[in-house]
Amino acid sequence: MTHATDVREALDAGAKLALLPWDQGPRLLADLPAHERARFLGTLPEHGVGVGLCDEATCVMVKRGSSIPPCFLCTHLLTGPEFLPELDELRQATRAETHSLPATSSISALQANKRYELECLDRLIAGIRSREDPLGEGGAP
Repeated sequence: MTHATDVREALDAGAKLALLPWDQGPRLLADLPAHERARFLGTLPEHGVGVGLCDEATCVMVKRGSSIPPCFLCTHLLTGPEFLPELDELRQATRAETHSLPATSSISALQANKRYELECLDRLIAGIRSREDPLGEGGAP
């Protein structure tokens, strides 16, 4: 029988590859060329993950309907103002989960993870809103 320490290097390499999509976070649909944005928006039901669209053909969330880590942290997520209601809903649910966790040391890692998710959601939502109407005027300067 092989001990985990004997295969640590291979395990570390595999883990780094598996976590790569969550390294840089989501992309905004507004940053795509118009034709590419239209193409992805046309695939909404097939590539929809609630808070945006997934551009990865082999996505676990798209294929099986589950994702850990969550899609809103993934590099393959394409999102924008079209998905603000869903992002706001996810933020409220995450906030409620965070507040419902008991303050015990046995789940401090879970508490920290939920706080991190909330911070990421806040940054993502703020980033989308700042791009929606950067001048706050509803139109051109």
